[in-house]
Amino acid sequence: MAQGKLSDVTGGLYGSTFFTMTGFHGFHVTCGVICLIYVWLKSLRGGYTQQDYRGVEVIGLYWHFVDLVWIILFTIVYLI
Repeated sequence: MAQGKLSDVTGGLYGSTFFTMTGFHGFHVTCGVICLIYVWLKSLRGGYTQQDYRGVEVIGLYWHFVDLVWIILFTIVYLI
């Protein structure tokens, strides 16, 4: 590898797109895990009732959105 030249994997459009998409996805997964831990700890303290469980529902929707994005990313990056 020449000095100052990026390898084919990390350089160019494919490498930039790949690492940007997976990096952003990883960031959102990390945020989702932190939120799920918060919801879990709040539930242990009795913070949710049968009438008020919005936090659980919102974080659940966010987590499934992140999961759906991963399915789309996996299809685009690895299968196409």
